[in-house]
Amino acid sequence: MSDSFAYSAQQSADEASNADVQCEAETPVISGEWRIETLKSLADIRRNAFRWIALEEHSKDPQAVFQGFAWCEAWAETYCKPQDSSCEPRIFFISRGETLVAILPMMLETHMGAKVLTLFGEPHSQLANALIHSEIDSGDGLTLCLAQAALLAGADVMALGPIPEDSPILASADRKFISTDPAESISICRWPNGETVDGHLKTLTRNTRKNFYRRQRRMEEEGSLQFQQFTPQDSEFKSLVQKSLDWKRDWLERSGAFSLGLSMSDVDTFLSGFSGRNTVFRPVLDVLFVDDEPISISINIVGHGIVHCYLSAHNHEFSDLSPGTLATHMAIHNGIETGESGYSFLGFPTQFKSIWTNESVPLLRYHHALTLRGKIWLQLWTRGLRPVAKRVLTYARSAAHKPVLGKVLNGFLNLLSKRRGKR
Repeated sequence: MSDSFAYSAQQSADEASNADVQCEAETPVISGEWRIETLKSLADIRRNAFRWIALEEHSKDPQAVFQGFAWCEAWAETYCKPQDSSCEPRIFFISRGETLVAILPMMLETHMGAKVLTLFGEPHSQLANALIHSEIDSGDGLTLCLAQAALLAGADVMALGPIPEDSPILASADRKFISTDPAESISICRWPNGETVDGHLKTLTRNTRKNFYRRQRRMEEEGSLQFQQFTPQDSEFKSLVQKSLDWKRDWLERSGAFSLGLSMSDVDTFLSGFSGRNTVFRPVLDVLFVDDEPISISINIVGHGIVHCYLSAHNHEFSDLSPGTLATHMAIHNGIETGESGYSFLGFPTQFKSIWTNESVPLLRYHHALTLRGKIWLQLWTRGLRPVAKRVLTYARSAAHKPVLGKVLNGFLNLLSKRRGKR
């Protein structure tokens, strides 16, 4: 059952009328008390689906992609079971009077003995943000929400990140709790309105263009090349998601790398379980075929003009032909042709991403200890165990040529990072 609280922070229409009357922008004047509802179950989420999706339509921030209804509903259905208290939704609906102006999805987890109020869907949700009405100032409401969460959520610590630098959360948060995030920045490829595929290719270096055409010709020697998109409404969606996860796990094993997210139970169910609702932020698969056989698959979330590449994988048998690079080129070209405005590689910049990137958004984190236990958690995890885990992970990757050692190190990291009980 959801909770609801109201605050007397009313701004009357008369007060608003004293503002600069010469302002040409027509911003709606919303008066009334601030109300904050807390959704605590999948039933609450589905009961408020219409309001949530309507706010997606009124929002403009593409970086709120992991705060969309489709993503959060699928996560809650998979990991927020009524009989399991290890992942408890705390999704805050912030309203002014009767108007919903913002949604801040969070969840309560137990990690290393502490109750952590964190990003809903973490570690799979790769950006922490608030879904806000683009025409209504929600700053005071977000400030009140963060204060209420600190007082009433029953947490030892609030830990949000990675947060885009321009997120409204940061404008409403106490700056002393904000620091840089290990994910560094979002890597984005943007193109101007009306640009063509040929025009975009001309913006790339000569070597990049040559490599693209060379890879395309080599792949066409293997068979007929086709790029296609799939949504949850398509019958092939679930099997393609499963194939991409199988390829990704195979790559992780071959490279000696570790993924906390892909080591979780039921992750396959989560990523293939999106509903077919008509939402603004919608899951889409980009698939590259050779003779009707998929060789590269990307799981994306698309919304407000940006394609966010959540996970990409390819058939190892085609590795020498760089199918992932070719598929990314074709995905960007498809985005240009379908009227999107950019392609996001999300956090952790790499040399691979730099081939296309022409814009970046810095990422920050918000860590606020609420109890003594929370202070101890912050000290142990963020300044102690997390850096150690990162160093061990780096060594595990370098030990890819030693399969036994790599498995031992990955097992240690899995145990160290584990947050959820058995399901």
